[in-house]
Amino acid sequence: MYEGVDYTINVAKPMGHRIENLTYQGRPVEDSQHFTIALNRYRAGGGGHYHMFKADKIIAENKTPMSQIIADYLRRHPQVNATVNHNFKVIATADDD
Repeated sequence: MYEGVDYTINVAKPMGHRIENLTYQGRPVEDSQHFTIALNRYRAGGGGHYHMFKADKIIAENKTPMSQIIADYLRRHPQVNATVNHNFKVIATADDD
C-alpha cells in the first residue's frame, strides 16, 4: 500500500501491469515523474520480488529499529485514531480484447 497517491490494483492483469488509474494530487502520474518514497530496508533493497527497488537507490537511512520508532511514537501519542482514506481499490477485471 502506498500513501499520497490514488490507484487501482487489477489482479486479473499480469504482474508488472496491475496498477491502473495511478494519480498524484488528482492528476495522472506520468512516466517521466520521479518520486521519493519511504520504505523499510528489506523492501528498499528489492526484497519480496520488488526488483524496481535497489539498495544503490537509497538516499537516506535511519538505523533505529522499527520497534523503537513505534514505541517512541506511542509514548508521544498514547491515543491513536485509526482512519482510512480509501486511496486504493483492488479489482479483478480482464480486458475485453
